[in-house]
Amino acid sequence: MKILCLTDFPVRQGDRWFWDTLPENDDQVDFLYTALKDQFAGWGKLAGYYPRLVGLGWRGLHKASRGGYDMIAAWEGKSGFPLALLRRLAGQQFPPLAILAFSIRGPLKQFPALARFGAAGAQAFSVPTQAERQHYSSYLRIPQERIRHLPIGTHDLYGGQFGNEPGDFVFSGGRSGRDYATLLQAVDGTGLPVVINARPFNLRRLTIPSNVRVNDLLPSEQYRNLNWQSRFVVVPLRRVDEAVGLTAILQAMAAGKAVICTDLAGPAEYVQPGETGLLVPEGDTTALRAAILDLWSHPETCREMGRRARAIYAEKYTFSAFSRRVVSYLHEIGHTG
Repeated sequence: MKILCLTDFPVRQGDRWFWDTLPENDDQVDFLYTALKDQFAGWGKLAGYYPRLVGLGWRGLHKASRGGYDMIAAWEGKSGFPLALLRRLAGQQFPPLAILAFSIRGPLKQFPALARFGAAGAQAFSVPTQAERQHYSSYLRIPQERIRHLPIGTHDLYGGQFGNEPGDFVFSGGRSGRDYATLLQAVDGTGLPVVINARPFNLRRLTIPSNVRVNDLLPSEQYRNLNWQSRFVVVPLRRVDEAVGLTAILQAMAAGKAVICTDLAGPAEYVQPGETGLLVPEGDTTALRAAILDLWSHPETCREMGRRARAIYAEKYTFSAFSRRVVSYLHEIGHTG
């Protein structure tokens, strides 16, 4: 197949992204991308974030109209929705558009009618959780048959090895949908060393206990090392419609770390309670504190959960496994579109 692929990150010349892990595949893939600076939340993205995505959609619209493509694949709603909206306005239905790891975030959530109108410009969607499949089918009024559940995967930052020895701090990181207020209250007064990687706006107006060290989001090598060196990973979340925290969960699993995660539909699909980690109720400071203290005081439990997490990651959530799911899905759409 000949595929046009839109992303919000640079793709180097000669790089085939998903297709690099599938040497037997002979698809021709052309990429269009824009580079984004993830510095602001919500409406703060309007100036330097969304205009670039609209520009990407405009370029995609024109390239698809004259490129002889069998299909278009866009990575995430932020790359795919502007194109879907422009296609709807232009009446372009071919080639079929599939939006991968789809979600609706930011200001667009305030305009459900616009979201439904634009979504009709895409023929297929994949989502990383079953909960999102049900939600977006209802919210966008799309038949569930057009939305495929494809669990995501990540690059293995640890080369097949993992840091299974108990570390000397608790690690947490990420920006989207994080509930750091509950985490900070949970660890306050425990004396446990905690490291948090987050954007400044994630922690605005929150009191940072003396046992907590805060970094901005760090380059991948430094993030890798913190994951590796931690005793276990905490992913505190607040309830939002889209699944958040999945990459943090999977990278912790890849590093052989137990995960404590908020028990929300979506993220909870990636954590097996009592096997690879623990789930705690949303906003429950007492439950989160108890879970953290329990794992900290039982390093052998951390080791065993980490071993199981790594084994499940290697079986289901590597980037190679994800790539096969995605490319198989794209071929299914392309051959029926």
